[in-house]
Amino acid sequence: YDLTLAINPSNDAVVYAAGVDIMTTNNSGTSWSQLTQWASGCSSLPYVHADIHNIIFQPGSSTSFIVGCDGGVFYTSNGGSTFTSKDNGLNVTQYYAAAIHPASGSNDMLAGAQDNGSHVFGSSGLNSVTTATGGDGTACFIDQNNPAYQITSYTYGQYARSTNTGTSFSTWSTTTNGRFINPADYDNTTQYLYCGYTDRNVRRVGKITSGAPVNTNFAVSSNTSLQVSAVKVDPNTSDSVWVAFSTADDASSNQVPELYVVAGASTASRTISQITSLSLTPGSYISSIDIESGNKNHILVTVSNYGVASVWESEDKGTTWTSLDNNGVNLPDIPVRWGIIIPSTANVETGGTNGGIMLATDLGVWSTITSNGTSTAWTQNSGGLGNVSTYMLKFRSADNVVAVATHGRGLFTTTLANSPLPISFVSFDGMVAEKYNSLKWSVENEVNSKGYYIEREYVNENSFADIGFVNSENLQKAQYSFNDEFVDLGKPTAFYRLRQVDLDGNANYSKIIALNREPSGGLVQYISVNGNNLFIRINNESSDGVLQMQLFDMSGSLLLNKTIVRQSQYINISTLSHAVYVVKLISSTGEQYAQKFVK
Repeated sequence: YDLTLAINPSNDAVVYAAGVDIMTTNNSGTSWSQLTQWASGCSSLPYVHADIHNIIFQPGSSTSFIVGCDGGVFYTSNGGSTFTSKDNGLNVTQYYAAAIHPASGSNDMLAGAQDNGSHVFGSSGLNSVTTATGGDGTACFIDQNNPAYQITSYTYGQYARSTNTGTSFSTWSTTTNGRFINPADYDNTTQYLYCGYTDRNVRRVGKITSGAPVNTNFAVSSNTSLQVSAVKVDPNTSDSVWVAFSTADDASSNQVPELYVVAGASTASRTISQITSLSLTPGSYISSIDIESGNKNHILVTVSNYGVASVWESEDKGTTWTSLDNNGVNLPDIPVRWGIIIPSTANVETGGTNGGIMLATDLGVWSTITSNGTSTAWTQNSGGLGNVSTYMLKFRSADNVVAVATHGRGLFTTTLANSPLPISFVSFDGMVAEKYNSLKWSVENEVNSKGYYIEREYVNENSFADIGFVNSENLQKAQYSFNDEFVDLGKPTAFYRLRQVDLDGNANYSKIIALNREPSGGLVQYISVNGNNLFIRINNESSDGVLQMQLFDMSGSLLLNKTIVRQSQYINISTLSHAVYVVKLISSTGEQYAQKFVK
């Protein structure tokens, strides 16, 4: 991680060793001296931000080099006597969390950054921010009823408060218990903050309007190997807090996570109920919880491990749960850091009947308008973001704005003023023909649609690949078709899905269909060309015998005549020119096969 060595290109006795700061030696390591200092007020050495990942010398120079660190890029032209920050326009801030002002149209926001403090935003676009508090900025909050009160946090359970709409912050509550990046949520009604504490405990801090907050710690889980991993104040049930417990930082990774509801959380007579119906794989890490505003029964839980079902939905307040992803088929097998349920009023273009779900993942933002169990069609909505890790989403109902904290490209917002992808897949099916698979689909309400990418995946593979594209007609109702003429006739099952893409880059997926082919009974199942190799898939590979293989050009000239073993073959065709050829195979019983191919 933050550990690197660099050798002076003109003198290999001069070495720079960098971790938190940069140390240097001019005698091959016999003695060392400190070159930079990140902590202010400790020395007169040049400032370079902590946690250094790389040092690169300018070509041809032994005195000019660049330092890459958690603070961006620093440059020296004099061997480290002085350094200059070169971060202007470099959008690489790693945010863990964000908070959004409740007023419609407001650009006032908070965001907590890895190793770069918590920031106050006041304008849109790429602009300067104000540092509220330093260190690692984590969970942050703006009181949605009285935004003059705001909270930032440092590692563990250390919080600062502003009473003047983010103009200034001062320490409010501090403890070194909890996770390093400590989960927390704020109750805008009771004005209490809830966060992780030691092992199975939750800490309540507040009220935010009080001069000196009262810290109350209470046990929820009985498993001391678990620690708070997600907190959500219920927006529908007064004084109710949902808390997830996952493997503690210092515990073994095979613990089964737990989910609880704490009723009367701000009182001394709390009622704690465990949700036992959510059964997750041991070691799973519950990363977020959400409850739909206005629908107390609709619950969403996300999981941030690989190789697990990572999105779970309950529509009966936790009595039963349904997985919304299918082993990486509809949603990539990547950590899901955060999930929110969008209220139905957000999609005004669809008449306010569909809200949907949005996810912050390690591959940008994904969403679905309608959940459908493991057949849920997830759409990547990362236009402008790119495939960047995202850690948190916050929704503002006043104007349907969503803020996303990316872990590497700063803070982004989008407005869900309309349904982002109004197109509707009416049908999608296919049929098996002799030499190809035929696909057909119909859609309604095409608006600003670019077209449809056809994607295919074979059984036992782990990813879909583009195999074709069909342009949109942008009609109210439309029908399309596509023939997959390059389907592998030797593989029994092919999965297909459609990726509809808008002109602005947004995408939407159809359901997945499977087409099954009967194994070919002929001498050869299929042939294919890949670069300088001709591949021949031959039936009855376990049978004894040989085949005569002949190769002709289009004039009929025999180019190759050889005996091969009766099994699938790779034939080197690197000596052939780019042209059309015919391959012919003849068995000892007289069975024959001939097929054109193009190199």
